[in-house]
Amino acid sequence: MLRVLSLMTLVLVSCSTTPPVQVPLDRGVFASSERALYELNLHTGEATLQGFFDVGPVQDIALLKDTGELYGVTLNGLYRIDPGTAETVRVDVEGFVPVNSLTQTLSGDLLAARGRNVFRISLDRLVMQKVTTLQTQKSVSGDLIQHQGRMLVTLGAPEEDDTLAVIRPGGQVTELGSTGFRDVSGLTEVEGQLYGVTRLGEWISLDPVTGKGQWIHDVPFPGSGLQ
Repeated sequence: MLRVLSLMTLVLVSCSTTPPVQVPLDRGVFASSERALYELNLHTGEATLQGFFDVGPVQDIALLKDTGELYGVTLNGLYRIDPGTAETVRVDVEGFVPVNSLTQTLSGDLLAARGRNVFRISLDRLVMQKVTTLQTQKSVSGDLIQHQGRMLVTLGAPEEDDTLAVIRPGGQVTELGSTGFRDVSGLTEVEGQLYGVTRLGEWISLDPVTGKGQWIHDVPFPGSGLQ
């Protein structure tokens, strides 16, 4: 547990919430709905369909930056995804439990969450183990991300906009602030800027200091994952 939670300590970059977000030109990221994989142009919002999943619903996706491998989770298991076709191969993981959030850790493993529980998936040993319970009344709404040294998470509660928060050692949670959006289901970082996608099809930027979200444009699918 300490090995994983030691990854969750970082310095946030101060970011003004008032000026328009300077979106990188012609940069793409992988995004998903529950049924399909897309490459999303950050600047234009254009989504290029890579393919439809042969499993699902896919809850979230995670890209291993060192190998380029793309993973996704359904409520039934972990899958390796072909980024060009969206074809999947099941990865049998001992102790798997359903999760709705997935990200890579600095050690190369996967971190996953659902509700208030956080798990580590070892890709070497193919074992899933619980590492902590978040000390909050809110639940993980859609994603985790390692951003400039800290583990950030989106939290949701009934009838409230999602909150951006920091996970600290021991499962302690520090709320940064409201995103101003509901169902923020995916997070990614490009050139230091934090982005998100919602299940309502909104592409947003997020201030890593205050948590405040800023609408950039709509996307033509209900988001479930982002990488």
